[in-house]
Amino acid sequence: MDRDKLIIGSDRTLKLARQGKIKKMYLASNAPEELRAEVEILSKTLGIEVVYLEENSKQFGVRIGKPFTVLLAGESK
Repeated sequence: MDRDKLIIGSDRTLKLARQGKIKKMYLASNAPEELRAEVEILSKTLGIEVVYLEENSKQFGVRIGKPFTVLLAGESK
């Protein structure tokens, strides 16, 4: 995971994914089903790799050095 290219947040990540600017998405284990479904659709439609994390959103935020929870992040191209 390249922290310099990491886009944090569901809205920003999904928007950039639809624009073809994301090559990989990281999804926290406790992501809501509707977010998970949208990520899976974009993954299949646009060929974006999805990494399903074992960490929940709080643990994921700590892992990437943020003081808040993170459900979804994307790695830009």
